[in-house]
Amino acid sequence: MSESIQNFEAMQGAFLQNQTESVIVLSEELPQEGGGIDYSKHFWEPQVGKSYTIKFLTNPFGEPLTHRKIYKNLPDPKRKGKKFQVVSSGSAKTCQVLELFFELNNLKKENDPIATMKLKNYMGVTNQACALIQVLSSPDPAEIGIFRIFQFASTAKSDIANLINKKLNPTKQAIENGEEKEDIFNVFNSSVLMVECEEADFEGVKGRDYAKSDWAKKQRGAFIDLEDENGNVTERYQFTPEDVVDGKVREQALPAFRALIGKLTHPDLSIHNYFAYKTIGDSKNTEDTEKYLVQLEEKVKEIIPVIRNAKSIAEITNYGVAEQPKDSATMIGGAKASDILKDSAPSELASSILNDAPEPNAETPAPVGNQTVNDILNA
Repeated sequence: MSESIQNFEAMQGAFLQNQTESVIVLSEELPQEGGGIDYSKHFWEPQVGKSYTIKFLTNPFGEPLTHRKIYKNLPDPKRKGKKFQVVSSGSAKTCQVLELFFELNNLKKENDPIATMKLKNYMGVTNQACALIQVLSSPDPAEIGIFRIFQFASTAKSDIANLINKKLNPTKQAIENGEEKEDIFNVFNSSVLMVECEEADFEGVKGRDYAKSDWAKKQRGAFIDLEDENGNVTERYQFTPEDVVDGKVREQALPAFRALIGKLTHPDLSIHNYFAYKTIGDSKNTEDTEKYLVQLEEKVKEIIPVIRNAKSIAEITNYGVAEQPKDSATMIGGAKASDILKDSAPSELASSILNDAPEPNAETPAPVGNQTVNDILNA
């Protein structure tokens, strides 16, 4: 059997296996940051006041849901006055930021006022998850049919996470009333989500609200537009349960299935590159990702001792070097126009390329032991 056929068989197996048992929605495992990219090429971002229908899809390279935990308020030593974010490994042995968090929290318990302020100012954390999706309906016709990564808060208060959890892990009462676990990532037929995106105020911070979102009653499969060698659409193929016969994709559906695999394995939809936790030296890293991780580690190694040893908040605030604007940068009142845009971007664009620290919803982080990080910070 050739290598290409083996790869296809493995990929087919990934799409056909039931994916309800191994998925946990509320988690603080796994992470990564997404600044400096064309956000719209990789991520789907619902717009406030609009309604959509989306279908969750299989991740060909791993779990259908990927989680990350981000420390997003660290002062940037290379850009004085700015902040940068770090995705945690979830272990104090390998994450210097998490290690510092526990040190500061122990000092806070001893009524150390400086440690308390450090926690409040620099140890803010957010938890997110992501999945691959296809947009089935949208007010923007250009969006219909696109495949993207959808990131959302992964906490107990997250509407999207709870809707997913409702399908993957129905309550005992729901099961007694006839509900069953459902593989919502099945590309051939599964429930699809009607997304209602509204604006809400989270303790003074505006953000997206998905409270009116719900699962549609009718299940649907994904679809794919088949193209000729010139890129012209020749057929729109709608996947159905009948496309799977004896545990394999039937012959007439194979061209469409191969095209779907091509879409979902495209580098633009790489969850590893654009969302998941990564380490320096990982063979899956791109050259740009590897460079970014090295630069990020240098920042962390520089700023963590500063925060740890500072005798005052002012000492931390005054640390670092001012960012040197590029010659081509447009200056407005002594600041780069791009920075002004990022600083003033409305909260509904908080996950877009304008913002250094994407965060779609201001919600409570996932638990750490018997407490959440927020519980500790606000104690």
